Amino acid sequence: MQDRPQHAPWILGTLLVAAGVANINMSIANVALPDIAKALDASQSQQNLIADAFTMALAATVLYLGAVGDRYGRKSLLMWGAAVSIPAALIAAWAPSVEVLVAARIIGGVGAALLFPTTLSLISVLWRGRARTGAIALWSGVGGSTAFLGSVVAGALLLWFWWGSVFLLTAPFAVALLVIGRLVIPADEDLDTEPVDHLGGLLSIIAVAALVLAVQEATEGFSVMLVALVVVAVVVTALFLVRQRSAPHPLVDLRLAGQPTFLIAALAGSIAFGALIGGLYIGQQFTANVLRYDTFQSAATTIPAAICFLVGSPFASRWMTERGGRFTLTVGIGCIGIGFVMIAMLWHPGSSVWVVLAPYAILGAGTAFAGAAASTAIMASLPAQRAGMGSSFTDLTRDFGGALIQALMAGALTLTYSGAMMSSYAGLPDEEAARISEEAAEGIAASYQKAESVAASYPPASAEGLLRDAATAFSTGKTYAFVIAIVLVTVALLVVWRWYPSRQRESAVFESYAAD
Repeated sequence: MQDRPQHAPWILGTLLVAAGVANINMSIANVALPDIAKALDASQSQQNLIADAFTMALAATVLYLGAVGDRYGRKSLLMWGAAVSIPAALIAAWAPSVEVLVAARIIGGVGAALLFPTTLSLISVLWRGRARTGAIALWSGVGGSTAFLGSVVAGALLLWFWWGSVFLLTAPFAVALLVIGRLVIPADEDLDTEPVDHLGGLLSIIAVAALVLAVQEATEGFSVMLVALVVVAVVVTALFLVRQRSAPHPLVDLRLAGQPTFLIAALAGSIAFGALIGGLYIGQQFTANVLRYDTFQSAATTIPAAICFLVGSPFASRWMTERGGRFTLTVGIGCIGIGFVMIAMLWHPGSSVWVVLAPYAILGAGTAFAGAAASTAIMASLPAQRAGMGSSFTDLTRDFGGALIQALMAGALTLTYSGAMMSSYAGLPDEEAARISEEAAEGIAASYQKAESVAASYPPASAEGLLRDAATAFSTGKTYAFVIAIVLVTVALLVVWRWYPSRQRESAVFESYAAD
């Protein structure tokens, strides 16, 4: 059997474009959030939801849709993903309210769930051996770097156009994918002949969505809705596991998923990628709000991450082949942790641009190593017939981790910022406090952008003091958010070092499925 398909460069190029459409959509909203907040009067909690809606929808549906692609056709799923992404982009671009924008982001997330796992599934089926390891590394490198560079292009667009223009960035690529994909991607092979576990798919969607929404709701304090979401998440997750053990053709083969090469790689990848997505979300708001960068400058700070990601991916491929997953994952996750520690300790109001760029470069390299290693380990731990399960889990590691950890980090930021600003208001002398309306006080605590709006109506000295307090509060919230990320990354590092198999045991697992 050939180790790669005919017309491999054309096929791989098309799949990389598809992955780029999904990846760019994940990051473009972050750089536009300050403008969106002003245009749609969005609070910090609403900004968090706008950013998180895409990854939540992607994470909730990707596992089920991967199984659908395994059964009914991966190429068809790819075409549907491109088709869904186009109206989602148009609706988001001209959304008249926060609610419509969130709905459009959810639709876009479902489109990405149709697209992204299918690209990796096709690579796993069409490439073999070292060629597959190299193709996955290239897929990871190009896909990840487009997420970084997409935000840079979006930042440039915002210098001349309205905030909605960033959501139109992927539409031309989705149209091109519809045309080129039909011509160059070969007909499906190695499709699963067993029926899809639709009930398991529905349960997985509800469980993931409820858990992410529960974390979002927690930032608003204790409520009946929070309790309801937590109960739904716990109960439905339990039902999903029971269903997977009893279903004749489960959505997730728990025996395969329980292999250390699969399970540890998925867990480590989920934490590493999730913390990175949350970190980029917080970081781009920090550079825009606290350091006062414009949209392009804020996005451009991630260019070192994109370069190091692209350069690091071939090294990840070589290390996976020569040294194995434990070494490659450890190096990658360790780099991510170092980058987070630098951000937590060194980013403050007035920090130099070099202090911003250095940790981003380290994060880019670390994500390249960890991402390629996790993707390769997951896909190599499965037979070709379950490629959709592997690609879905690979995407799930990134998107579920991203949705959940971003919500955790954003929640820490929101609670810290709001609490600090309310304390600042409470500490004002009675005479000054009397000049601030209750509505203005709530606005100051709701988001940095609303604090800016209130400050614009103050005398210069008072406005400067308010913005200084807001910047300090946001910086403190940033630090607490990154402490959460550091703790989670440390856990991932310890889990990989303790439980991921040795190089010899890993090779035995991979070779057993390569021979199928």
